[in-house]
Amino acid sequence: MASSSNGLLDELIPKNEVVLEPAIQRVNTPMTNSTSWPSSMCGLLQKQRSKFRTDWETVSRIDPQTSYKRYLYCWLIVNTRSFYYKMPNIRTRSSREDCMVLCPFIDLFNHDDSGVLDQLALPLPATKLTVRFPMVHITPSVLIRETDGFILDNNRWDSVPVDHVLMKYLQDSKVEEQLQRTGYLGDYRLSPDGLCYRTEVAVRSQTLTPSDWERFVQGFEIGDEVDDKIRAKAFVKRHVLEPFCQEAEVHIKELEGSNEFPLGPRQILLERWRQIQRLLQQAAASLCSRDGGSSESI
Repeated sequence: MASSSNGLLDELIPKNEVVLEPAIQRVNTPMTNSTSWPSSMCGLLQKQRSKFRTDWETVSRIDPQTSYKRYLYCWLIVNTRSFYYKMPNIRTRSSREDCMVLCPFIDLFNHDDSGVLDQLALPLPATKLTVRFPMVHITPSVLIRETDGFILDNNRWDSVPVDHVLMKYLQDSKVEEQLQRTGYLGDYRLSPDGLCYRTEVAVRSQTLTPSDWERFVQGFEIGDEVDDKIRAKAFVKRHVLEPFCQEAEVHIKELEGSNEFPLGPRQILLERWRQIQRLLQQAAASLCSRDGGSSESI
């Protein structure tokens, strides 16, 4: 059994360096070290690199004859074609590792933001039968951009982290201690509908007195809620949305005029920055509309 399995793997792994090398080159391209990556993508990229280094150190220690290039090729296939799926109607408790599914053709599934189940018809010409089974619509996330290398034109679940623009205003030791103590330090996100609650709490630390902020976190009324909402929205627009939108504009211009990177990855990054820009504009419009004000772009 082992020999036949190894034989199958040998057939699957390309022996021709012409086929193997481009995959390795894409991993080591300057594109992966570029400052043009959005912060969310950079963070995940570093985690993936760290995971690979740990795995490679383990494998190469056990079998020093293992080829680095071939291992990296296989590692990329497995890590871009596996997903978490828990089988329904199974009562036994399963570990996370037991719920990982390797699907070599997962990139052919419908990536859709509706999360609706449909039917997939798979014809089997040799038997003249058609097998029908539920088709999984994969809800897109930031993982798709870093692993499968594509993005959806529209994604209602989209959001972007704003830690890199907001954290600079939270570096006061007392503010940082308050946020850490209450569990609201970091992981701030923005969607087309506005800020997540964690981000609102962080912003209020800049517009409320320490005592009022404590009351706000605990869910109690504060002195003048209306005035503070105005101050909070002004803070968000000036210190979060405007600098982030300026950052997006800079990267869009750089990518539009650059020939440094391969066309495909450059187009993906360019479209992602345009999506971020639109998301920021939608968030700004949403903030304005809630006050009955103008919904002009930032």
